[in-house]
Amino acid sequence: MKEIDENANYEDDEYARNFDKCLREIEKIQKPRRRKWKLYNKAKDFAWNFGFFSFEELENNLKVKETTVNKIIMALINNGIIRKYNNKYLTIYKCDACGKEVERDYISNFNHHFAYGSINDMTLLDVNVCCDCCDIMLEKILPMFKNNPLKDYDAYNHLDKNNHADGILHLELLEEREKDPF
Repeated sequence: MKEIDENANYEDDEYARNFDKCLREIEKIQKPRRRKWKLYNKAKDFAWNFGFFSFEELENNLKVKETTVNKIIMALINNGIIRKYNNKYLTIYKCDACGKEVERDYISNFNHHFAYGSINDMTLLDVNVCCDCCDIMLEKILPMFKNNPLKDYDAYNHLDKNNHADGILHLELLEEREKDPF
């Protein structure tokens, strides 16, 4: 094995030329691969958000050629993310815990980027669970918290279009409790 001298000039060295050539070749391969992954993830997010879409809608969203969209659609179908339904595509929402397919309204998505200092630093937790599994999961993790992380979301849904409803009084009480906790 050849030792590297920090002060030496390796421009004329065959080892350095071969190394630079390999780096250029790797970059030629990696650049398109990174672009395909970005497009694939963008298409996956599009499918997740819309649930039911056409080829043209995906093509307009990605702004790429028809052949590229065909490849991405085939990858999404092969990975079980979408399925063809008549002339459109339907997103498959699967529970990560039990594996059953559910409608979009009955699945909860949890995303978390782990912070620096965690043993999971630089990773993303992405969990999709059905209502039943979400209830089971909450039963197991809620006892770990000193303060209850669940908030009363229903109070905010009592308001109608004109902000008139029985929820107004409840909102005012919640705001007062947050101002003066004693």
